[in-house]
Amino acid sequence: MSKPSIVLLFIIVCGSPFVLQKLAATQQLTPGPSSSSSTNTYLIDAIEIEFDGIKNVSEEFILSHILLRNGKPYSQSLIDRSIRSLYNTGFFQLIETRLQPLDAQRVKLIFTFKSKYRVQEIVFEGNQRISERKLRKKIELKQGEVLDELQINRDLETLREYYHKKGFSQAELDYTIERNDTLGLGRVIYEIDEGTKALITKIQFTGNQSVKSRKLLKVIETRKRNLLFGWLTGSGRFKEDILSEDIDRVRDYYRDLGFLDVEVSDTETIIEYPDDDRIEIAIPIKEGHRYSIGDISISGNQLFQPQSLLENIQLEKGDDFSPSKVAAAAEAIRDYYGARGYLETKVRAKRIPNLRTSDIGIEFIVAESDQYRVGSVKITGNDKTKSTVILRELALAPGDIFDLVRMKNSRNRLLNTRFFEEVNLSPEPTDIPGRSNLRVAVKEARTGNLTFGAGFSSLERAVFFVELTQSNFDLSNYRSFFQGDGQKFRLRLQIGSSSNQFLLAFEEPWLFERELAAGVELFRTETEYNSSVYDELRFGTEFYLRKRLFELVEGRAFYRIEHVRIFNVDDAEATPTILDAEGSQSISKVGVALTRDTRDNLLMTTSGSRVRLATEVAGGPFAAGTDYWRLEAKGARFWPISDLGDQVLSLIGRAGTVAAFSGDNVPFFDRYYLGGPNSLRGFDFREVSPHERAADGDDEPIGGDSFGFFSIEYSLVLVEPLRFAIFYDWGFVNSSDFDFDPSGYNDNWGIGLRLLVLGSPLRLDLAFPINSEDYNDQTSQFYFSFGTRF
Repeated sequence: MSKPSIVLLFIIVCGSPFVLQKLAATQQLTPGPSSSSSTNTYLIDAIEIEFDGIKNVSEEFILSHILLRNGKPYSQSLIDRSIRSLYNTGFFQLIETRLQPLDAQRVKLIFTFKSKYRVQEIVFEGNQRISERKLRKKIELKQGEVLDELQINRDLETLREYYHKKGFSQAELDYTIERNDTLGLGRVIYEIDEGTKALITKIQFTGNQSVKSRKLLKVIETRKRNLLFGWLTGSGRFKEDILSEDIDRVRDYYRDLGFLDVEVSDTETIIEYPDDDRIEIAIPIKEGHRYSIGDISISGNQLFQPQSLLENIQLEKGDDFSPSKVAAAAEAIRDYYGARGYLETKVRAKRIPNLRTSDIGIEFIVAESDQYRVGSVKITGNDKTKSTVILRELALAPGDIFDLVRMKNSRNRLLNTRFFEEVNLSPEPTDIPGRSNLRVAVKEARTGNLTFGAGFSSLERAVFFVELTQSNFDLSNYRSFFQGDGQKFRLRLQIGSSSNQFLLAFEEPWLFERELAAGVELFRTETEYNSSVYDELRFGTEFYLRKRLFELVEGRAFYRIEHVRIFNVDDAEATPTILDAEGSQSISKVGVALTRDTRDNLLMTTSGSRVRLATEVAGGPFAAGTDYWRLEAKGARFWPISDLGDQVLSLIGRAGTVAAFSGDNVPFFDRYYLGGPNSLRGFDFREVSPHERAADGDDEPIGGDSFGFFSIEYSLVLVEPLRFAIFYDWGFVNSSDFDFDPSGYNDNWGIGLRLLVLGSPLRLDLAFPINSEDYNDQTSQFYFSFGTRF
């Protein structure tokens, strides 16, 4: 038997506490849990603190974390808790404890600490092109904190990525630590070799016989340097991880064209530095054989004929074999079953290679299921939105055939409300045969916004505004901060150098729980930029009903009453028409409008159209002397004409007329004008219009009763997100109603830039008049404005 075993046997036989203490002292061991019962009766006579190396904290700080005190009984559990608390401070690498017996009743508790260093200073060496201030903002470790090499390495990687992002692809970074053992401080030195700021000047594909390089360049995110706008878009910066992902994108692109054996390897990609500031990339491609689709068949279908199922897929024999299109075809067959309630139908596409023809046949194997109807609808996750708001957007109801296509449409409708960040709809099994519950799980989004800021345009030098919107408003629920019923609320206050505005709007989108929207707006607008000879103030209210009538056509009916005041009139420069209108009058209007909108994007439209037909009648007991009616048509059409540069051609057309009843005149402020950033861009704002001679001999626009306008614009992306445009505008305004004689037209051509700024489209246009009436300024006009044109 070994000596330690004999000692242990002796302890067990004797069971003497004093012997246990002596052994602990001799072996310098802390009694473990097995001996805690025999040491609980001992009192702590003293607590001693020792440091192995540097001392970076005071003894008072350590004692504040130790739960034992002199004169108290010894407790192993309290020691364990004390050690955990001390480790959590982050100041120590190692903590050891040991007991030193003093007599049969008293022990000394000794703590030994090996401390961590603190950061004395963080130094950057070798950074010439990027300031130390910017580098310090990128790292998390700060002076005075515990020196943590793991965090130093993380910061080093952050700095390396930052250098690469800034175009220093050859930058090399490392660090050293200078330790002061006496003070317990460490000096962290980041050693930087910036290299040169090299940008990508050439991206070349080799071996691509079937696909043009320009198409492959659109597939990848890595871009060549753009001399004009590279500073804005970051083009030309080399990122190794992005290039690796680009190689995968090229490979997937080829496979979807039928090149299933394509080889695109990142290890064979060549990255060269012909100069210190230039990077050239060559990506070799081995296309391999291009496979096509062979025979298409379907099996396992008992409920429907093969012809009915195959009519729904977008595949034909002889097409290039595209894995994504094959997957989409299988999904289309499943949707066919799902639209008829066969929820659990499975469809698998089996490839059948033909070695003789090198075609790949496809067999769609169907495993049909039973038909299901909707049981109940279970909604989860709507903490503030009422369940009725969700239910009215669903295209499925209890008892309906469980249509998976309508379920997908329901999900899209819920997402389009923008009340939810995430929406998941799924069938949920039940114990009732042929029944499946519809489970609706939502994650609510932030629907309220408070925005404020400043803006400017060529019409107004400065504008300051504050706006509060809530798209999921609930007028009657103050407990949820007026949220949850799907109503719309908007409050806007705006003060500008030449205008000010107040707008309060409320809309109930489901009046009486029907798909009929009802709304009211209160407004006040004061403008000076309409003319230099008078100011205009409008305030009033509008009530409206809005409903989707059929397909994409929406109808809107409204009643509007407003008070118009013309003031600050310059008697010398104002025309008789303006002088006669000085003062205040009320206008009461009722009207209807039909709108059809198929645009793909409301901000930067590339395809689709928008058509609007509207008419209104003004007059009645509240608006004496302003009896007239209006008829307008507006349309816009957008065509994507090439993928190269995302080229788009757009056409915009407008026409309208306003006619007075009983021989009265239409007020000049409700007539038609052209000119400005949203119509004829080569002319001053509202300058294209019939004019009238003022007392000082100058002509002043007073508006017309009929107008026509046409605009054609071609645009393409220079570099994301900047779009270049060239355009032509044409239009006329005539004095009489239903007078569409275009002989007095004005037109212009111009160029422009389009850019999204803070989620709103910024338009910069420089236009040059071609044909103009004598009283119009025939010099070029420059406009910058926010918003879209229709």
